[in-house]
Parts: sequence; structure tokens; C-alpha cells
Amino acid sequence: MKVIKDNYHKSNDESNITCDYCGSELKFEESDVYYGEYGLGKIECPLCGRANNVDGYEIKLTQDNVNYPEHYYHFYETEDSDLQIDERINQEVKECIDYLLTHDDEYFYYVEGKYFVLVYRPDDVGFNVVVSKDFYTTFVEK
Repeated sequence: MKVIKDNYHKSNDESNITCDYCGSELKFEESDVYYGEYGLGKIECPLCGRANNVDGYEIKLTQDNVNYPEHYYHFYETEDSDLQIDERINQEVKECIDYLLTHDDEYFYYVEGKYFVLVYRPDDVGFNVVVSKDFYTTFVEK
């Protein structure tokens, strides 16, 4: 028997990928791969400049190798105006405080697309409110 195309073993020298954004067929080598958000392997399309995930290439992120901002996902794209986002943030702050007024939790947070709201109680006097309209996130294993 003769194998025509080996999809089981990954070649150490070079591989092919189709750009998810412009559809171009690309041939890449292992040295072209970099590790982006969540430790996923990526290559940058030389034609459209967009990053593409590469199957079979990833690293486990730990406290010893996690690196900001390269290993973090950046929430930044939205169709909403800043005024619409501000109104939703104000509403979420109120809802987080309402929740903490009726529960014994130390903190409550809300995440949606481009923004992050965190409300916590450092003492019995009040609440600290943290809002970010543009944030990064990742996952680090123990």
C-alpha cells in the first residue's frame, strides 16, 4: 500500500494552510509559527497580514511561561458606539452592586465583548468598581 497524502503525521519541515481571511494557500515551516492567545500556534498571512490558527501547534501556558500581551486574547471589536457601551456599563455596575447588596459574595463581575465590570467590597463601607473598555484575557494552568 502507498500513502498518497499523510494527514496523520505532521511534517517537521513544512506544511500547508489556507488563510481563513483571504483564502490564499500558504506553505509554512515550523519556524514561521508563533504562539498567541491561549498558547495557540499561529502564522501571519504575508498577503493580508491576518493571524491564522495552526492545528497541531500549541503550548501549555503556565505561570512560568505566560507572557503579556502575546498569550492573551484582546477583546476590541464591536459594532456598538461608545455611548451605547457606556450606557450598558452603567447598567451592569448597578446590577453588580444590587447583587452584592443581596448576597454575601465578596465580588461580582460581568464581561461582554469589549468591556469588563468588576465590583468588590473591601469592607462594609462600600464597593470598589473596576471598569475596562478594552481588555485582555488568557488561561494559565496550575
